[in-house]
Formats: sequence, C-alpha cells, structure tokens
Amino acid sequence: MTKWTISSALPALAVVGMSLSVTACSETAIVGSVLDEDVATGDETIQMALARGSNSEVADIMTVGRGYKHTLLAATDDILNDGVSAAEDRWSAGNWDWNSTDTEAMFEQAMEGSWSGLKLVNNLVQSLPEDSFQISPLVARGYLNSAHSERLLGDMFCQLAYGFDHTGGRDLDNLGSSSFDNAPVGKDSTFKRMATFAELAVAYAQRAVDAEVPNPANEGVLSDGHFDPQRILTASHGAAAQAYHALASLGVDPNVNWPLAAQHAAEVPTDFVEVTIFDPTVEQNELWDTTFDDDDVTLYSAADASRPAGFLGVPATFLWLDDPRVQVVDCADSAPIYCRWRSRGSEGPDEFPRWVPLKYQEQGSDDEMVTGTEMRLIEAEEALVHRADFGTFYNKIDEVRMFYAAEAGTVFVPTERLMVMGEVEWPNAEDDAMSILDRERYLTMWMEGRRMFDLYRWNHPFITNNEALIQRHDDVIAVLGPRNDCAPIPGTECLINTKVPCQ
Repeated sequence: MTKWTISSALPALAVVGMSLSVTACSETAIVGSVLDEDVATGDETIQMALARGSNSEVADIMTVGRGYKHTLLAATDDILNDGVSAAEDRWSAGNWDWNSTDTEAMFEQAMEGSWSGLKLVNNLVQSLPEDSFQISPLVARGYLNSAHSERLLGDMFCQLAYGFDHTGGRDLDNLGSSSFDNAPVGKDSTFKRMATFAELAVAYAQRAVDAEVPNPANEGVLSDGHFDPQRILTASHGAAAQAYHALASLGVDPNVNWPLAAQHAAEVPTDFVEVTIFDPTVEQNELWDTTFDDDDVTLYSAADASRPAGFLGVPATFLWLDDPRVQVVDCADSAPIYCRWRSRGSEGPDEFPRWVPLKYQEQGSDDEMVTGTEMRLIEAEEALVHRADFGTFYNKIDEVRMFYAAEAGTVFVPTERLMVMGEVEWPNAEDDAMSILDRERYLTMWMEGRRMFDLYRWNHPFITNNEALIQRHDDVIAVLGPRNDCAPIPGTECLINTKVPCQ
C-alpha cells in the first residue's frame, strides 16, 4: 500500500493515496491514477470505489510496519516476544523510541484512515443530492471509518497531533469551515473526536434504515456487508460505546459518558462482530503472519518457582488455558496447517516451545473492531464503577462467558459473585470484582490489541511494577528503563509540525 503522511498540511489531490491508484489493495476495483477532480462529483461507481478505498485505509493500519497488533501485544502480557534483536527488546518493554520507525507507520496510517473517511463524506456532499446525502449508507460508513481509526490511535498513543478537525481540515471545506490547532493533545481529545464521528455515523445510518435504503454494494464479495445500513448502524453504536467508555474511564464527565457508553452498547447484540476484511490474495492478517507463518513470538507458559509470579510466559495460557477464549496449538505436535515453522522456540536463547493461537488461524482472518461481547463488558463496567451495581455487573459478565461456552460447546460455569470492588493486580488473583473485570476484558479481547489502553487507564501493576514475562525481559527493562503504557508521537511529526517538540 502506498502511504502518504498527514500532518498540518494535507495534499489537495490526496485521493491517489486512498487506495484508488494501487492495484494491491483489496477493496477497490479502480486501477490507475485518479485525480481528485475526477472523483469529487463522480457517479455511484466512483463513490463506491472511494468508499472501499477508505475501508482499506482502516485495514491497512493493522498491517503497516511490524503490524499494529504485534507492536502492542509485545508490550503487554498478551504474547511472549522472545526475540533477541534490539528492536524486539524495545517492544518487550513498550520502549518505543520517538525517533524510530517502530510506531511511525501506525501513526501515519491511522491518520490516513481517519481522514479518508472524511474525504469520502466530503465527496459525497458534492456528488449526491441533499436528500440522498442525508440517508446515504456511504456517508455513515465514512464517518464510521474515521471513528475506527481514531480508536486505534487513542488506544496506542500517549498524545496525538492533528492536521485536521472533524471537517477534515481546510482541504475539505464542503463539510464546513475548519478550525484546528495542531499542537499535541491527550487521549481524551482523540476519543472526543471518535465520539463525534461515531455519533454522526449513527445519525446517518439510522436515517438510512428508517428510509429502508438498500445496501448499495452488490459486487458479490464479503465486504459488501460493510455497506448494509443496519449493520453500519449497529457497528456505529458500538464505536460510540467504545468512545464514551474511554472518555468515562479517563475521568471526562463520567456522569454523562458512562450512561452514554451503556446506552450505545445496549444497541449491539452479543453475537455481533464488526471487522476489517482482508483478501488473502493481496494482503494478509499481520498477526497470523507473526504467529502461524513466522517464529517471532510464542504463547507458551509454564510454572517457574524462580519467577516473582510463579510462572513464566503468557498469563492467559497459564491461568486460563481451559477457557474457550484461549485456544492454542503446540507447533511441535500440530499438523503443518497450524505452523509453517515447527521447530521448538523462536529466536530466543531459551527456545521456548512455539504455541500459536487459533484465534487467527487463516491468512485472511479478519480483525475485530466492534464485538457484542465487548459491549456486554462495557455495560458491566458501567454498572460496577459508576453505580456499584454488582448484580448487573455479574449478570453481564456471565452473558459473555455463556456466549463463548455455547460457541465452543463447553459447559458454562457461572462466575463466583465477589461483592467487593477491589483493584487490579498482576498476576490476576480473581479475588474481587475489578480482578474479574480485568480477567474478562483480557480474555475476551485477547490478542486484539485492546489491552494496552486498559493497562493505561487502570494504571495497571503490570506497567507500574515493571513486570516481565521471562528473565531476559527483566534485564531489558533494567537497561532500557520502566515499561511504557503508550507510544509517543513519532519523530516524523516533529519534523513537519513546529508545535511538536523533537525529543
């Protein structure tokens, strides 16, 4: 995928960077260079291609650089990154250098994903009659793509610096006059932007549903579903719930944002899943590549009395290997379908056995963006921390556990109802309500790249205690410094944005 950097100045003819000129992107059928003026007032075919291009910009966030998930998971307790290179040492502690390329690609691509959704909406303003624009599923999808991109930015980065506001910046004046300051802002600003985009997506999708607008995509491909009005509406409610949940967790108007998070979450059925779609003929799920098709990481764990926690490796496989959400295969015992490299261990000196996840077991496995099970956990957290309603909290937790048990054909075991708030700890002792919440979010969204934000917002002891999964990570942290729970604005931004210090 060809990339271009968004900063304080946006290229006027940016459509070429939005998948329309690149044959390797799975979501577009247009080949060859396309100028902005050709697209701005183009027909339905052109606008659909632009919409699919925007979808690809969101999917590409996962695949650029070393991969969005690999970069985050290596710094949390989701996976055991036992490689020995200098870069892998940094990742194992979340020690991302502001002047390196470790996170630069994700920053640039997520900005591109957010802006591409606004670019789609801006063009639709010009190409559609007003009454059609107000009920267009493509408008809703554009705003939702922007919301998804903002969430990925907010989960990963400590601060952000924008060259565009909710109107897309000065180059997209059809959405209204633009006013923005490209100085660094905190996560709360990012999630406020996400909430704005998600609410706009809800409004446009709801009007499309009410008007019984049919799905405008009928090319017979899986991604046609991205444009179904009802599906967009449900996913947009989910994105809004994520945004308000994040804001409430960060202490931003909790009495307003907790109820809003629960209200939007309630609109999403438990079995709902919104994904980014990969076409394995042109691009692949980066985490599948990292686990199944390479030997960079392992999910191995084992008891070890010499370790402070009493074990080494990944908590999920040590503490909860019997949970249906934790499904792994030992490459030494598996058929070749599961592991390209069947040797024990990857690059580490201890040669830990290679355990790979069944969560992403195909080259074209899709990445989750919104799930109904996460929505139940948002409702559970709101009940617990906002209203101290332990009954609702445990009921919602058990809805999630029952769903996964039924899906796996295993016996559902109700959660023990510990009626004390408590606090998170590492490793999880499962001895109070907050520990149960930590466990459920960890297992439900394991390997989805969501844990980093939980570690950040909870001031989690995995971070504050500088916990490590193996002995060598202790040594890495001792040399490189304490664990980080978010990534800095990359150095490329400071080179073009005078309000971002180079440090």
